Amino acid sequence: MLLGLPCYGEVDACSGLEEVYTPQPKYPTYEQVKHILPGTSYVHVFVEGYVKVKFTVLTDGTVKNVLIIESDNRPTRKVNQSMEGFLEINVVPTVSNWKYKPIAAPCENEHKFRYELADNV
Repeated sequence: MLLGLPCYGEVDACSGLEEVYTPQPKYPTYEQVKHILPGTSYVHVFVEGYVKVKFTVLTDGTVKNVLIIESDNRPTRKVNQSMEGFLEINVVPTVSNWKYKPIAAPCENEHKFRYELADNV
């Protein structure tokens, strides 16, 4: 059973932000994506790619207005349906709960999450 792919990110913009709570989004579970996978066994679906978000960091360090601005969902095995929306499922809810140390003025930030299979999968 696939337990998930590692997710790691790249930070852009908003220089000097100090993270307080910034967990990485989890790889989607079967229950979250079963509507995307009708007739396909979750165990045989391996999706790599990335999700890029834009968000506002407020002066108190909370995050608001999280928007997906770019994404790419690439199945590593041939499947007969689109995987659009697969990797995005946990990104907005996770980033919406991020927290930074307070800052002087609100700023716009971007973050790119990458999902890649380990070589042994």
